[in-house]
Amino acid sequence: MGKSFVHTLEVINYVADQQKGIKIPLGYILEAINLRLTGTLTISGGAASGTVVAEGPATLVKSIDLIADGAVLLKRYPMTVVYRANQFWKGTAPERTQLTTGDEGAEDFIQDIEIMFKQPLALDPESTLLDSRRYEDISLFITWGNTGNLITGGDRTLALTNVKVTPMLKFTDEPSDELFSIFKEYVIEKEITVTSADVPIDLNIGNVFRAIFFEVMAALTPANNVINNISLVSDTTIYHRLKMGWAQLQADNEVDYSLEAVPTGYVLDNLMPSGDLADALDTEDFSDLKLHFDVTKQAGTNKIFTLFSEIIPASAII
Repeated sequence: MGKSFVHTLEVINYVADQQKGIKIPLGYILEAINLRLTGTLTISGGAASGTVVAEGPATLVKSIDLIADGAVLLKRYPMTVVYRANQFWKGTAPERTQLTTGDEGAEDFIQDIEIMFKQPLALDPESTLLDSRRYEDISLFITWGNTGNLITGGDRTLALTNVKVTPMLKFTDEPSDELFSIFKEYVIEKEITVTSADVPIDLNIGNVFRAIFFEVMAALTPANNVINNISLVSDTTIYHRLKMGWAQLQADNEVDYSLEAVPTGYVLDNLMPSGDLADALDTEDFSDLKLHFDVTKQAGTNKIFTLFSEIIPASAII
């Protein structure tokens, strides 16, 4: 492709516990949409300070949704998940300025993430650029949380000001007759209520799985002691290295993605480590596909957020 350009779009302002969105300009071939969350939290009054939520301020954005033509899901994930997935794919985390205290005072915060269309660590990374000319409408939605997603407990008054997400479109305007594949990503959330050797999740079949990324939370804190083992199974066939334990997967991640340290509570399984789409998991002829978790319930609410990266081949798009 030709030269890349960046265009800043209309901001999406914070409204507690509501979903707000904007239209994405059409006519371009998109490489990425970068999002920057900014704002100020002011804490006042009361006597007991609360506790800063571990993965904030990304926790303030409960979901990022990119929808085409009103019904075609392109991306759907919490900001915390995509932030950490960015870190694994790129080897370094995007910019983040976290809150540091639940005491009285005012603190600014920043959180960057990238919605990727160019495939990371792929032999042909531009094969999945988003051709907006294919659609009549593309909308970006932010589902906002509230101050309780940043600070928990205590009795002080929490107030957010100047909170917004600023989207920045990275695109090329070079004409292309290429038919691009679609890089679809979405999260399935599973709450763990009891210790169990087998907690299954049914997965979609028909497309090509490029990667699976896991975020695990116990009492709002990333945790390594909830998942013991994971297996990816179709009928009775176990696929790929997901039959390994959590600790081994994390050790592999540190080497595979040149991370200084693997963040607690996260694992990435790259289903095409060669970078060749031919090595990814093609489920077109599968009768079913399930993830099976061997888990140990920890204190508080335990949740697994599983991010699936699928490729819908250009040959399958009408």
